[in-house]
This record gives sequence, structure tokens and C-alpha cells, in this order.
Amino acid sequence: MTLKEHRAPVTRLVLRTNDTEVLSASEDGSCLIWDLATGTRSVSIQAPTLFRGACYLPDDSQILTCGTDRQLTWWTPDGVALRELPGSEEHDLTALAIAPGEGETFVVGCGNGALNLWGYDEGEEFCSALAHSAAVLDAKYFPDGAGVVSCAADGSLVLWQAN
Repeated sequence: MTLKEHRAPVTRLVLRTNDTEVLSASEDGSCLIWDLATGTRSVSIQAPTLFRGACYLPDDSQILTCGTDRQLTWWTPDGVALRELPGSEEHDLTALAIAPGEGETFVVGCGNGALNLWGYDEGEEFCSALAHSAAVLDAKYFPDGAGVVSCAADGSLVLWQAN
């Protein structure tokens, strides 16, 4: 089965925790949610950005996205925008990960190599560090939520303590 609707490269795939749907984020300005059993698109999220990051909250109740518009956007699984906040004044947002468990924090990677920690509910950045010399390409929380590993276009991996 091939799922083809994006008109530009797909930058992220995110499986829903029940493994029935996958979200595909693309540089065409869309995030599409696909039903894996039928191969059909069930939801289309459109925004004026090249999407670089997308995550489900651990309980699948919300989706968080980021991209070249430098905005963080919270969505319902039905594609309704709940909240939008500026994630950076100068740099594209290039990676995104939500903490396991309750999803109380999330990490955002930036085009300048910075990694920023945010409070999910508060929507406020509380920590920022610049350790990469190029754009952050991906970031993942450790399964216990105690740290983050990030990788960048400079070929580096960095381990971060999330506390």
C-alpha cells in the first residue's frame, strides 16, 4: 500500500500510540493523518510553513507542530488549531519531541543549533542551550524522561540532562 498525497518531501512520521494512524508532516505545508487499516487520509492540517517537527502528546489528545514559520502550534487530532506561540524570533524550528509520561515538557531544536526546553501546558521556554554548530535535525527524550539526545547537520550527537 502506498500513501501519496504530499506535494513535497515528508519530514516526519509519527505513529499514534494505538498504531492505527500515522501522521506525516511535509514541506508542502500539510500534516496528514492516515488510517493505516484503509490507507486513507482522515485529517488534513494546513499551515503556511514547511513542517519540520510533529508529535502527539503521550495520551494522543493533542498534536504539537513546528517549522520554518518559527511557530509552535497545538492542534486537536481533528486538525483544529488550539494555540500558536512564537518559538523563535530568528531561527527556523527544526526538531520537536515531547517528554514521555504526562508530556509535561517538550524540546525544540533550532536552525542555529540551539535546543530549547518548554513547559507544555504553560507554553513557556524555561531552558536553552547552544551545543551544535549547525541546525538540529532531530531530538528524542530518553524513555524515562531524564534526558534528551539530539543530532545536528554538523554530524554531532549531544546528550542532555532534562532536569
